[in-house]
Amino acid sequence: MKNIPQIAGNKRYEKLAQLYEQRTYSGEIQQELIYVPKALLQAPFPPKVIGGDSLTRTIVDFNETMKVKYTTIGNQLPYGKDFIYFVNLVSQTLRGKRQQNRLERGLLFDTVVSFTTDYEPAPSYGLGGLNYEILLGRLERLRNLRVLIQRSKVEEHPEDKNIDIETVINDPSLSVMEKSRLPKLRNSNKGDQVTPEIRPAKKGPRLTQNGVPGKEDSYYIIFDESLWKEMDDAIPLWAPLMRLYQDKLMRWVFVAQLCWRSYRCDVAQTRYGQAGVQSISFNDLKQWLGSEDTNETRLRELLEQVLKELQIVWPEVRAEFKTYHKKKPDLVISRPKDGIHLVRPRQPGLPFSLPPMFSTSNR
Repeated sequence: MKNIPQIAGNKRYEKLAQLYEQRTYSGEIQQELIYVPKALLQAPFPPKVIGGDSLTRTIVDFNETMKVKYTTIGNQLPYGKDFIYFVNLVSQTLRGKRQQNRLERGLLFDTVVSFTTDYEPAPSYGLGGLNYEILLGRLERLRNLRVLIQRSKVEEHPEDKNIDIETVINDPSLSVMEKSRLPKLRNSNKGDQVTPEIRPAKKGPRLTQNGVPGKEDSYYIIFDESLWKEMDDAIPLWAPLMRLYQDKLMRWVFVAQLCWRSYRCDVAQTRYGQAGVQSISFNDLKQWLGSEDTNETRLRELLEQVLKELQIVWPEVRAEFKTYHKKKPDLVISRPKDGIHLVRPRQPGLPFSLPPMFSTSNR
């Protein structure tokens, strides 16, 4: 992390340098945030398609252990970029929550389609094709997803230091969507090809008095109330930075975790007088990322490259791999320089605050 990459001529590095400049602006780009459920950030969807209808991930963090069990009532669990897409949709809903004529906890399908154009090739609405297959496939996997979260915490007995007390909390089952009405794909034979197409509605959507399509006459998604409660403890991240890593889930999760854990180190030092340093073993790091790469040298080189990129837009970050007296390195994260982090980015004269619906407890 000591050597900053040469920026000139490298379009990606130039973009990162532009974001560094934009951090000090007071315009919308600095305040554009995405919101990630904390539990799901620590145990994101698997990076690739897996067999079976369930997956359990165990995450150990300090004296807390969290088990996240994903199950599906459909044919396939969400995977890969489904996670980033899910975060973007929920964030879009939160940002529009206060705006007039918005569905409560939901989005109309035309908003869903237009929103995806920032993150994937723009589909041609009404023409069908592969983009709609991908889009509706993602929504179908999210609609069928159920999540069980178990949290356990080990604390010292208040009277006998030789005894530990373990507290286990089973959260209520979490669903992503309460209900939805999505377009159907149909196959139409054109020569030897089978082309998926959107099946048009028999009747156009009727408009309510305020000019918004009625929910029962439009395509839409409504997020479940259980998910909305989980969003009370969501982690706000700077969207322009996260968008640069959206094509690669593992890198996206790594950057998000660095932002979040750097913030926690800052809070630990400034609010509680602790060291403000966190050391994560390489095995635990792989568990975070859901990495199945058996070549750990290659994985470390990839992550070190991401760290070098981050130093351009966020030179205050303090994170590095240290080997110590063993073969596998630890990732050591410290309080960022001057306490400047990218969880709710803070700049002089521009306070960042969460909407009232969010709780700032345990942050």
